[in-house]
Amino acid sequence: MTNRIRFAVEAASATAEAVGGARTGIRLSPGATFWGVAETDVPELYSALLAELARLDLAYVRLEATAGEDVLIGLRRAWPGTLIMNPVPPMGPKQTGRAEADHWLGLGAELISFGRGFLANPRPGRAAAHRPADRSRRRGDVLPGR
Repeated sequence: MTNRIRFAVEAASATAEAVGGARTGIRLSPGATFWGVAETDVPELYSALLAELARLDLAYVRLEATAGEDVLIGLRRAWPGTLIMNPVPPMGPKQTGRAEADHWLGLGAELISFGRGFLANPRPGRAAAHRPADRSRRRGDVLPGR
């Protein structure tokens, strides 16, 4: 496990050393499959990574919903600091709404990442008023390879 987490730990450590742990966070996508590469031993791998990152006293860890909820809850328990949760898979058809946010706040997340649906809605009162977000305007989004 040590070699598999080494780059993330060294990058976070160097950043925290340069600007301070209170100004450093990391985004993790446990179990995500990118370009045909699938991770194995996700709970063990990310628990080990979070244990090492906890020594750096980082400002936050942001988790993407790229693993099952049981795995993500276990990782929440493994991380002693501030957790930002993105409760729906990134770039998926569903956008984070009030119900998903409330669910994860109840499970121990301190903050929720809403993403593109709320970037298209510069009126912050929408979520507080339980109104749905406008659909993302894909034509104007910036996507890789464009």
